[in-house]
Amino acid sequence: RYQVAAYTSTKNITQQLKTAKRPAAFEEQHRAELTAYRVAAAYFKANDITKLPSLKKLEVEYAQLASEKAKFYEQYKEAKEELLKLKTAKQNVASFFREEEQTQQER
Repeated sequence: RYQVAAYTSTKNITQQLKTAKRPAAFEEQHRAELTAYRVAAAYFKANDITKLPSLKKLEVEYAQLASEKAKFYEQYKEAKEELLKLKTAKQNVASFFREEEQTQQER
């Protein structure tokens, strides 16, 4: 998602570099944007991505995944609370039986 945004937002600067009268000065002036473009292009090449997905499509997919993540996190929190209750109950039962054993040994 970030790579697509960086690539599309800086693509026109790379085109301007090709037509610049002083490419070295232009590149120095726009070093950050050109670096972002080159990093994104390298990422796409490394992952064999030839056609870029639309940014809107990526945003929709990201929102859907974030929603799914939130739902799973809620399930995780509930399971964690249940586990904590079970551990507490286990400790209480173990403590009860230890106390009962001690009172029987004292008799």
